[in-house]
Amino acid sequence: MNRIAMFASVLLALLILAAATLFVVDQRQVAVVYSLGEIKEVITEPGLKVKLPPPFQNVVFLDRRIQTLDSPETRPIFTAEKKSLVIDWLVKWRIKEPRQFIRNNGADMRNLENRLSPVVQAAFNEEVTKRTVGGVLATEREKVMQDVQARLADEAKSFGIEILDVRIKRVDFVASITESVYRRMESERKQVANELRSKGQAESEKIRADADRQREVIVAEAYRDAQKVMGEGDAEASATYAAAFGRDPQFAQFYRSLEAYRATWRNKSDVMVVEPNSDFYDLKTFKLVDQLSGRTLGLRADTTPQVARIDAHLLNRQGVTRLCYCGPVLHTKPQGSQSTREQLQLGAEIFGHAGLEADLEIQELALGGLQAAGVKALTIDLGDARIVRAVLAGLPLDAEVLTGLVSALTTKDRSLVKELASACPVETRDALLALLDLYGGPEVLVEAARVLPQRPLVKAALADLGWISGHVSQAYPEVRIGFDLSDMSGYAYYSGLRFAVYAQGAASALARGGRYDEVGAVFGRNRPAVGFSLDLRNLVASAAVPAARAAITAPWAEDAGLRAAVRELRAQGETVLCILPGHEHEAQEFECDRELVQAQGQWLLRAR
Repeated sequence: MNRIAMFASVLLALLILAAATLFVVDQRQVAVVYSLGEIKEVITEPGLKVKLPPPFQNVVFLDRRIQTLDSPETRPIFTAEKKSLVIDWLVKWRIKEPRQFIRNNGADMRNLENRLSPVVQAAFNEEVTKRTVGGVLATEREKVMQDVQARLADEAKSFGIEILDVRIKRVDFVASITESVYRRMESERKQVANELRSKGQAESEKIRADADRQREVIVAEAYRDAQKVMGEGDAEASATYAAAFGRDPQFAQFYRSLEAYRATWRNKSDVMVVEPNSDFYDLKTFKLVDQLSGRTLGLRADTTPQVARIDAHLLNRQGVTRLCYCGPVLHTKPQGSQSTREQLQLGAEIFGHAGLEADLEIQELALGGLQAAGVKALTIDLGDARIVRAVLAGLPLDAEVLTGLVSALTTKDRSLVKELASACPVETRDALLALLDLYGGPEVLVEAARVLPQRPLVKAALADLGWISGHVSQAYPEVRIGFDLSDMSGYAYYSGLRFAVYAQGAASALARGGRYDEVGAVFGRNRPAVGFSLDLRNLVASAAVPAARAAITAPWAEDAGLRAAVRELRAQGETVLCILPGHEHEAQEFECDRELVQAQGQWLLRAR
């Protein structure tokens, strides 16, 4: 134990001795070694050095880098013509003789700066007083700095330093002279500006008078010519209308109504409310004549064509148009075994954007709307009409065979697909048969990329399906996403991505939608379009039935306090059932857990 203590003591003593005798000289420093108060050695080489321990020897470090001395304060200096200038300067210096520096200034740099500043200021005073303002500011500015540096060179040796550079940062007049110069300049500029304004005003009046005279002449001549042309045009138009309307009176009536609508709602902010079956909106409506009134009745099968016509002719916007609708439609055949021919169709459309962003917005709107309606456990099936079109591209198929193939693919009738595709090339036949198995989860896209023909349209469709499914999954992680690449429902209608949304346990889709870029072509404005629709009655039947809210019973009485209490409770969102006289059993039909009773002249709420 004594040996360990002795070893530790010796080691500690050695460390203390090393700390007292060893020191490091940085390459940016100069080390001055003092021995008993006298400078013994100046070390300029960097590295580890040795000295005697204090108090025999001490070390002082000086910074050998270039230092900057700024003018401490701005004092006016008079020029040769007795004008005051304020000069800001800086001096670049560094230590050249460490021994001389320490003898004169000590180890503190601030002592040197305090002694050097008056010397620099005096040198500037001597040089500036020899010169004019123009010389200091422009012609002799560089000469002033060189002469000041030369003056300081001798003084610097006594300080143990070297002057590397002298610079004038800023030269300015004193505040009173500067203000006077500015006022004189401002006065001169104002005088010139007023003269220019006066000349310009006179010239503008002359030009304006001449322009007014020419305008009157031009307007009068144009009005005369316009009236003449309009008269000739009206006469020719009347003759044309008479000849055209005589050939087709029904079209004439429709065209007149169209012009009436257009003239009435020229302002884009007007809102037009008409019946859903209006002739103005529906070109494809099946019409029949009412035997009693003689009026034409319209039974439409879809609202999208009417919405496309609104986008093409009524709104006629250049950018994106978002529209929604709700109205009755009638189908010649029900779409499924559990659906009806008469539906209350609700939907939304986006016109004018061909990118996937619009498809994603429509799909998220459909899913979000169904969830908001209380439908849970949703599944969305994705497909793309371009895949089958790419597979069948270039084949001379007649309409009957094409219709049969689309129907067989939708019903996944393998034998019928094989029979109808027997005359097709082997690659096409194999691709059609492979489509029947391409339904399921995300693995379908990987398998489709492997077995389907490597055609640009197929690759684009698969890439779009992957992008859409990824974003839908991110926005609605609780929604199950499936793929059915052989589902050709609406093949002739859809032009790209299509989707169907199902509720858990439902045999038919709650909502269908997709891209149909050709829908506006019949109206003369072929714009990109995407949307979805659903049967509102089917949605109500599929949504969860909300739980009955707890209600409050109250007697019927001609009591102002009772009626005030009932109004207050209803304003708070409560359901209050006032029992009519003789119908006390009515409360049994509601979940009434509280009742209003009168106590001490007040109506109070208590549990039943």
